[in-house]
Amino acid sequence: MHDLVAVEKIIRVAERIILDLPAKPKFIKLNLLYGAIGGVEPKHFEEHFREKTKGTILENVELSFKEDIIPYRDVNLESIEVE
Repeated sequence: MHDLVAVEKIIRVAERIILDLPAKPKFIKLNLLYGAIGGVEPKHFEEHFREKTKGTILENVELSFKEDIIPYRDVNLESIEVE
């Protein structure tokens, strides 16, 4: 269940960012940091992410995962690449 919460959190953050931009760019890549507290393996996270973003602006975005240097953190959005 925690994995779904982490996915939804990342989606909300990305959507909030795009809503605040004057132009509506195309999302290319989300760079994510993950720590041990998230308890979510990148592949498992991506499966849930793909399910939740079907038909949305985030549907075809590439996901990049990097282990967080602070291991007790959850899954966090490091940066967004847009076109």
